[in-house]
Amino acid sequence: MKHTPYTCHVIPGVTSRLDYLRDLGVGTLWLSPFFKSPMRDFGYDVQNYTEIDPLFGTMEDFEELMAEAKNRSALLMYMKCFGFCFHYLFKIYNIIEVFNLIMCIESRDS
Repeated sequence: MKHTPYTCHVIPGVTSRLDYLRDLGVGTLWLSPFFKSPMRDFGYDVQNYTEIDPLFGTMEDFEELMAEAKNRSALLMYMKCFGFCFHYLFKIYNIIEVFNLIMCIESRDS
């Protein structure tokens, strides 16, 4: 597959840099969601937890990453995001920010 900005194959890139990361003293890697997703919420809106999104690589790429990390005694952590609704958090955050702004303006004017 030709690499474009939309097919960056991140997983093989991480695998190829495991020795470098180990030399830096990194023992645990935290990976953002890489499962099949429509990418409306940067991968947090997972569509299928059993498939790797082609944007990031393949299941074989991930299996190789797991094996190579294990060979280097490195731990892998990744988010499953069950029921995670990222866009709702932004809406709630924006509501709270607007409320805080109103409270600041009201307290300043008092």
